[in-house]
Amino acid sequence: QRLNPFFASIDLGIGITCGDMFLGNVGSSRRLDYTVIGTDVNIAQRLAAVSSSCTVYITERVRQDLDDLQVTVMDIGRIPLRGVQDPIGIFSVNEREKI
Repeated sequence: QRLNPFFASIDLGIGITCGDMFLGNVGSSRRLDYTVIGTDVNIAQRLAAVSSSCTVYITERVRQDLDDLQVTVMDIGRIPLRGVQDPIGIFSVNEREKI
């Protein structure tokens, strides 16, 4: 596996999903935060939290859209995520080797 030693040393993990979310200012007149809110936002954050060593985890919905891209995926299985009722099917993404 070709890992950049810099990123491996900071244990970078990425989680990607897709779905409906709210994007905008949230709060009150005293304090506003520009943010995203939604179940899929939470799922992506939880996937990033369980991934490590420069791993990219994606959900089944994202995997279905990757057919024509230059990536391969490995089925990790269904895992429970904190704050999510049902286990989520996840996949690990790898760049395809160039021929």
